[in-house]
Amino acid sequence: MIRSAVEKLIDRYLRGNATPADETLVAQWLDSLAAESSHTGKQLSPQEKELLRKKMLKAIRKRTLGGTVWWKPAGIAAAVVSVLLGGYLLLRLQSPSPKPVYQVFRTGLGEQKMILLPDSSRIWLGPNSELQYPEQYAHLRNIVLVSGEAFFDVMPDASHQFTVAVDSLQVAVLGTSFNVRAYRNLPALNIAVNTGKIKVTRSGNVLGLLSAGQTIRYDRSGGAVATGTFNPEAAEGWKNNRLNFDNTPLAEVLHMLENYYPVRFTLEHPQPVVISGSLNMKMKPEQVMNVLREITGNSIRFVRQSDQQYLVQ
Repeated sequence: MIRSAVEKLIDRYLRGNATPADETLVAQWLDSLAAESSHTGKQLSPQEKELLRKKMLKAIRKRTLGGTVWWKPAGIAAAVVSVLLGGYLLLRLQSPSPKPVYQVFRTGLGEQKMILLPDSSRIWLGPNSELQYPEQYAHLRNIVLVSGEAFFDVMPDASHQFTVAVDSLQVAVLGTSFNVRAYRNLPALNIAVNTGKIKVTRSGNVLGLLSAGQTIRYDRSGGAVATGTFNPEAAEGWKNNRLNFDNTPLAEVLHMLENYYPVRFTLEHPQPVVISGSLNMKMKPEQVMNVLREITGNSIRFVRQSDQQYLVQ
């Protein structure tokens, strides 16, 4: 151990048996500590080293010469090492840790993007979405889904947990594939697991442990949590330009379309209409509206107010 070796070195130094090489090592002790530290990933500055030397010398004199009790050299050596390590760690812990630098990926309306991570994990970023991951990804497999939708295919790595932060939720996995839908204009977050298992937490509290074929819905306004099941093929349908809906309120369907097309919908009155079916996102907006009219049995109609604005009655 480093501590034991240093104690022996200082013991020789205090007994007067230190070689010139030993004296050089003692003088360079602070530099070696800084070089071996992984706390901040950088060496102590000259100012930090000088400040630490002064503090250590003062503490060593106080602990070895300040009282009437005579210490054995071995005890003094241990005390010196305690002062060295204590002062060094205190100074390093008081120094602010550098914030991780994140790479940012964004997509526009109707655009998709596949992101290959350094560990060969893959992320499909949905339309009108934003995602971030740290440049030091090898040590921090922490993804931030700022908004939008993403499908994750995670490579297993038992030594480095893969996490996704989305709004106030945390999704933790080791190796699995799952989908997260978190568009800002939707009232809830939806997470669906295709393979493997995930854990969803909020402020340290576990909201759900999900396996393949299970979903969780978190209501943004009231915090209500609901779990369910689904067809795994449906969750990643958007990767193939298809949106699949299963008893989805009309308002949520319209909000989803706003992330694919440069249009805005306004519901004239709350509509107790739900949508079940599949929409091809390669169609034009007018074609999608026609399909929605057919699905609902012509119970709704779209009134064009401008090039990009529609009133839904």
